[in-house]
Amino acid sequence: MELKQLADSKSLPDFINSIEQKNTSSVVLGATYYIREDGSAANKAAATSCAAAATSMSVATHNAETFAVGDTIVLCESPAFTSTINPPSSGSASGYITYEGDHDGNGVRATVTNGIYRLLVRIDYLKIQNVHFTTSKKAVVFSSGGSNHWIRNCLFDSLSQQGIFGNGPDADNYSQDWLIEYNMFQNIGVSTDSASADINLSGFARRWTMRHNTHAGDDSTHGVDGVTFSNNNVAGGDGAGHIIEYMNCSNYYENCVDFKGAKPSSGGEGGSIVRDSTFSGNSGTEGLAHIQYNSRDVTFERVKFLNTTSNAIALVGKGAGNDTVGHVTVKGCALISVAIMTPPLWITILLVPMAAISARIRQARLASACWIFTNGKG
Repeated sequence: MELKQLADSKSLPDFINSIEQKNTSSVVLGATYYIREDGSAANKAAATSCAAAATSMSVATHNAETFAVGDTIVLCESPAFTSTINPPSSGSASGYITYEGDHDGNGVRATVTNGIYRLLVRIDYLKIQNVHFTTSKKAVVFSSGGSNHWIRNCLFDSLSQQGIFGNGPDADNYSQDWLIEYNMFQNIGVSTDSASADINLSGFARRWTMRHNTHAGDDSTHGVDGVTFSNNNVAGGDGAGHIIEYMNCSNYYENCVDFKGAKPSSGGEGGSIVRDSTFSGNSGTEGLAHIQYNSRDVTFERVKFLNTTSNAIALVGKGAGNDTVGHVTVKGCALISVAIMTPPLWITILLVPMAAISARIRQARLASACWIFTNGKG
């Protein structure tokens, strides 16, 4: 399915369902192995339980092993992992390699304090679930591309930079087709650090789906090409938080966002949709919905902006040439308990530099179905 087809509301559920089916289509069931921070089993064959250090392999042993499609690596709950876990093997479309942090189902997650990283080798089809990531700079990092990773029901807490980082180094090694769902991100990064984000896609990255997550604290989410961000609850802290950054051909819908002083969503390129979402809080003149750099073919549909003294939407063009603000549609939206004098404004066009404005603003419009409420009155 072409990404631009996602502009059709009927195609969005199909896209989500296709991602979900792909991420639940494992047909190969492999072996189960156990890893502990203090493990001493000689190899994976001897790593048969979490009962004792002798029946679990160490992180170093795990990192040097080879695993098969469908295998599960259980992260034992105690003691906390202080060594960096480097997944050595990929799964496939026939089955993930799963990293499980709650194998006995008691609700207690294994704690990882130095991350799960794969920096120089591409890894595909990993499933990471029920793990508590804390205190490290970054929690889950795949910097050499990688596709079809599935991260669910994890807690990302008190990290100094990022929760999840995916980077595609070139066009032959995209970071793509990730599913990130039902996770909690809290108190991640420093709000004044542009490298901080709950989720950061970088380089050649596309077709990530982030849904049903909860974000609280400093920063929220960065995105790149073909991001679907849906059904999330976001509460931003003070400072320069981001929801989606560089959202090319992206879809942002059915989210509830309260910025509490954080910087709003920002992005670039075009073909993006913001739909069925609620924005509240204050972000200054930058706007609760902030689309920057090449903001073309952007649609806001059935979006509520409420209880704010900020601009509702800010569109930013930068430089000349293709760095334009154009073909922007706002329809079926509402301002509720929003001051509409200057400031703030319903839509603000911000251009850097100010020269040749007419070349960079085209067809920005409010459709007839928009409503404005002040103090609860239409």
